[in-house]
Order: sequence, then C-alpha cells, then structure tokens
Amino acid sequence: MLFATFAPGASAHGYISKPESRAYLAKLGINQNAGAVQWEPQSVEATGNFPLGGPSDGTIAGGGKFPEMDAQTPDRWHHVDLLGGQNNFTWTLTALHRTKEYKYYITKKRLESK
Repeated sequence: MLFATFAPGASAHGYISKPESRAYLAKLGINQNAGAVQWEPQSVEATGNFPLGGPSDGTIAGGGKFPEMDAQTPDRWHHVDLLGGQNNFTWTLTALHRTKEYKYYITKKRLESK
C-alpha cells in the first residue's frame, strides 16, 4: 500500500535528506548497486500530471530514469522507519525552478515484494 502527501507551492529541485530517501542513501553509499542515481539523487522525478503521465507502475522509485532503483526484495534496500501520523521531511535543494508539487510514496512496514 502506498500513499502520497502533497507539498503545494514548491519551487526547487532536490532530494529528501531526512528521513533518508532511497536515492540519498545511494549517494551516501549505504544503498549499493543503485546505478547513476548515486551521483544525482535529485534527478528522481516525473513529469507533471502523475499518475496520468510519468513513470509506469513498477518504475516509480526510479522516476522512469533509474531502473536499478525499482528493484524490490525484502532486503534489497536499507530500511528507514517512520512513525504513523505526521512526519517532517528535509529537502536538500540543488537548483531552483518551478515545481508544481512534491509527492511522497512510503511503503507499508514489512511490505512483501513479489
């Protein structure tokens, strides 16, 4: 199960550094064999009107650009625990530009991959 939270009025390009995103953990070297995202975690993004446009189901984690990020097994990625309810997200911004919104996709604890 996935859910999304929206941050209206956003105006930057970057990545989530707290809690650590899958892409940021690749940049840090904690998530291994993640492909080119380790050098550009800020590039995991999709075009507007998602889910009507952008990456297809099964390629969301890599934004349709980084297929290594879409691999999923129970122990493939370092897990970051979040508590239910409200959470704070810290963004590391790398470039300013107009952005319609940010969406956060968080998997359910102990999600079983197929």
